[in-house]
Amino acid sequence: MSWNVYLAKSTNALKGTPGFSAQTVVSGIHTGPIESSNGTSDRSLLDFFQLAVDPAGKANIIYTAGGTSGTNLYFVKER
Repeated sequence: MSWNVYLAKSTNALKGTPGFSAQTVVSGIHTGPIESSNGTSDRSLLDFFQLAVDPAGKANIIYTAGGTSGTNLYFVKER
């Protein structure tokens, strides 16, 4: 199982029937389970995803992703 970061955005969220567009922001930030009941849990993602919208209306996303060298913090900005 491969984990990705997605962004869903609406340009008409206040309408009676808003529309949303979704896109993959980053593919493959983690592979495999993030927690299991058999005692081999992997908490390297740390459940940390934050989104802020800049003055231009673009998404700024910070997330964590783990690997063999530990957990790293990443930043991506919507183009």
